[in-house]
Amino acid sequence: MSPTLFPGDSVLVNRLVYYLHPPRRGDLIVFRFPQTGNREFVKRVIGLSGDVVEGQGGRVSVNGMTVHWVPEGTASETRATAMELVPSRVPANRLYVLGDNGNSSLDSRSWGTVDEHEVVGKAVLVCWSRGPRWWEVHWSRIGRWLE
Repeated sequence: MSPTLFPGDSVLVNRLVYYLHPPRRGDLIVFRFPQTGNREFVKRVIGLSGDVVEGQGGRVSVNGMTVHWVPEGTASETRATAMELVPSRVPANRLYVLGDNGNSSLDSRSWGTVDEHEVVGKAVLVCWSRGPRWWEVHWSRIGRWLE
């Protein structure tokens, strides 16, 4: 989920927050996806139950309003502009999620919406970040709050 998360990042997940309120647009959620053997994924919520999500001309819109799900000024912001989505309504108790890595992300465009019951929690903090080799640590990323 670059640029928000990088390979080797470990995140702290708030597992209680969605007992208090349902996921909101823009939340970075951790969820289990049954088609992948319950592997956990981290994606950003774009559409909630009943929303109409579509993408034309490189813009994603929810209920007719343009949404910027990739943090502005990042390299992935330009990669995300090539996306085209057929207008679709998010079913009840489901979430439409997209990865911050634009077109190279596997998300609801590839495998459909996510069941709200599969949501584990909200990703809130990078608590560890390692490099490609076990002894490499990305110290500057540790303790970074996720938006």
